[in-house]
Amino acid sequence: PIVFDDDKNSLSVSYFYHLFQTCAYTIMAVLIMRLKLFLTPQLCLLTSLVMNKHFWPSEYSNYPQEQMMLWINDNTHNESIFSGIMPTMANLKLSTRRPIVLHPHYEHAKIRRRVKLMYSMFSRKPLKRIYQILKNYNVTYYVYERHWCTIENRPLGCSFPEMYDLDDIENRRNELTCKQLERQSMPYFKPVFNYDYITIYQVM
Repeated sequence: PIVFDDDKNSLSVSYFYHLFQTCAYTIMAVLIMRLKLFLTPQLCLLTSLVMNKHFWPSEYSNYPQEQMMLWINDNTHNESIFSGIMPTMANLKLSTRRPIVLHPHYEHAKIRRRVKLMYSMFSRKPLKRIYQILKNYNVTYYVYERHWCTIENRPLGCSFPEMYDLDDIENRRNELTCKQLERQSMPYFKPVFNYDYITIYQVM
């Protein structure tokens, strides 16, 4: 290998060779301007070595979402409609081509109202009301991520439940809808997939 020795997981001799070679070409280019023609390709080579994945690991991985996408592709129809948190829905649309009811790239009054309705899973409304909302939009599956259903470990006033408490005074003292879902989802929602923090519920 050019940069790393796989057995010892350490910098190889060739890397140091290219580093010293670059220093030598730099000195030559400073002393004699025409010799910069040696330095330029050497700098390109050194840059490619420095940007090696061992120095800059940049691969994105979200294994629970990957498992979810595989399950959706294998177990749902192409016309199945999904709802959930917008970032996840964007990934779902890209990876599975399934229809979604929310997308972060679209912004107008109608979409804002729809977002508020779909995110009401994190309010304190009765679970039956959320079921009715999803049925009105012909949602087949709801992707639930339980780490959004919390007030703890978030800045004061920045969690979804707190924001809905300001708007939905009537239900302010009720149990969180997402907790109702976790405790007893039937007869409105049937869990069909669960991995780590993600659960997919079929809207009955």
